[in-house]
Amino acid sequence: MTAAQRLKQALLETRTYSTDSYNPDRLQYLMQEYQRVYGGDWSQGCKVIEKGNAEGRPTIYQTSHWAVLGGEGLAKVEAHFGVQLPDSAHAFYTEIRECVLSLSEVIMVLTPEQIIAHEDEHRAIYKDIGLDLPVTIIRFASFPGQPLDYAFRKSCTDGLWRITLIASAEDEPESDHSIEADGLETDENIDAWMERLLRTDAYPLRPGHEEWEKRYATRIN
Repeated sequence: MTAAQRLKQALLETRTYSTDSYNPDRLQYLMQEYQRVYGGDWSQGCKVIEKGNAEGRPTIYQTSHWAVLGGEGLAKVEAHFGVQLPDSAHAFYTEIRECVLSLSEVIMVLTPEQIIAHEDEHRAIYKDIGLDLPVTIIRFASFPGQPLDYAFRKSCTDGLWRITLIASAEDEPESDHSIEADGLETDENIDAWMERLLRTDAYPLRPGHEEWEKRYATRIN
């Protein structure tokens, strides 16, 4: 199955989570933004069932993924940065304009316009600290409230674009573009990325990092 097919299937699910983090707050904020931009009623995207408290009672909430269907591919992104992205990425973005994956983490898959703005912002930071780096990283999915992104990354070894988890531009960005980062990618392509996230509930974000990553929400139904 392709990433778009898996996502469309997952859109039909309602998921129940327990958390002591601010996942529900992030989701409800995003729903308000989607409603502001697209209209309609996004209120069922996150429903708090039981509010937690300072004594340790977790918040229980119901949620589902949501998406804006219908896209135009990534031609704008390619033209802006002068790159050629994988066919699988184009295929996803011809069916999905943007989406929010409501898993153990909240992951926002950006529109082509948001991808350009987000990456331009990071590249401006590179220039401010005196770095002139090639366009081998293009961030396409962000974590609201956290300095993390999933990105398409072009290998220095074989020139193929894979997917990697990357920190903010201020954190030694040149290392992410170097050959030393080859082999640290999380997924071969966007189809494998979507399959892994939906199968594992996005935990851990980087395979094999269970020891270092905190699980922000636990699915209970």
